[in-house]
Amino acid sequence: MLTYRTILRTVVKSFNSGLSFAEDVINPYIHLSVNTNWGTHDWAELEKAKRKNSPELGLIFAWKLLEKEAKSKGHSYVKGKEQTPFIETIIKKLKLSRKENKRLNDIRKERNRFTHNIAKETIFTWSDVEFIIGIAHKMNTA
Repeated sequence: MLTYRTILRTVVKSFNSGLSFAEDVINPYIHLSVNTNWGTHDWAELEKAKRKNSPELGLIFAWKLLEKEAKSKGHSYVKGKEQTPFIETIIKKLKLSRKENKRLNDIRKERNRFTHNIAKETIFTWSDVEFIIGIAHKMNTA
C-alpha cells in the first residue's frame, strides 16, 4: 500500500537519482542490479525491505552484511585498545578509489545518524544499498 510518505520519498529519491517516478510508483518491488544470494547470509531481510520499498531497512541489512564480511576477513574490535574502524580495513583490503572511499564514508555517517536517532529523516536510495552490498560482495571474494 502506497502511503503519502512513501510516494513523497519516492519522488525525492527519483529526482535525486534521475530515475523515472512512474517506474518506481507503479513497480514498488525493487530489483537490484547487484549480485545477491551469495555466501551463507539470510537474505530474507533484504527481500522484506524490497517488498516494503524501504531503502532504510535495506541499508541496515546491507550494513550488517558488510560488518560480517569485514569480520570474516580478520577485522576485530579489541576493547581497551585503539580501534581501527572496520571501514579502514575494507578500504585497505579492497584498495577502494577516492570516490568509493568518500561514498562509503558518506553512507556510514548518514547510517550512523539514522540508526542512533540523530537524524529523523534520512533519505537513503536503493543505489546506496546496492553500493554497500557490492562492497560486501567484493570483501567476500577478496
